[in-house]
Amino acid sequence: MKPASLLLACAMLCMTALVNAEEFKCPEGAKDSGYKPGNIVRWCEIERDGRLLYHGPVWRWYRNGQMKGKENYIYGNAEGEWQGWFENGKMSSLGSFRGGNKTGLWKYWYTSGSIKTEATYNEDSIRHIPGRLYR
Repeated sequence: MKPASLLLACAMLCMTALVNAEEFKCPEGAKDSGYKPGNIVRWCEIERDGRLLYHGPVWRWYRNGQMKGKENYIYGNAEGEWQGWFENGKMSSLGSFRGGNKTGLWKYWYTSGSIKTEATYNEDSIRHIPGRLYR
C-alpha cells in the first residue's frame, strides 16, 4: 500500500471513531470537573444556593479504563437514562430517572451478560416485577 493511501485510510478510520464517539458536554453555566489523567470519574457541576451540585453528565470508569457508568443530573437530581457496566464490559443495569426517582423499566444483568431481572418503577417504588426472574 502506498504511504498516501495508508495515511488516507488511517485518517478515515480516525474520523469514523470521532463521529461515533459520544461527546461529554456540560450544560451552559456548568463546569467540567474531575477529568484529569488517572481519574475514574468526570462530572459537570454548578453552584446553586452556595452549594456545588451535579448538573449534566457524570461518567465513571474502572481503574482498567473500562466504562463503569453514565448518569445525568439536573441541579443535583438524577434525571434521564442511566447506564451501568461490569468491569468485563458487559452491561449491568439500564434505566431512567425523573426528578431524582427511578421511573419506567429498569433492566439488570449478571456479569455473564444474561438478563437477571426487570422491574418497572413509579417514582422510585417498584410498581411491577414480571413473574419470571431470570437465572
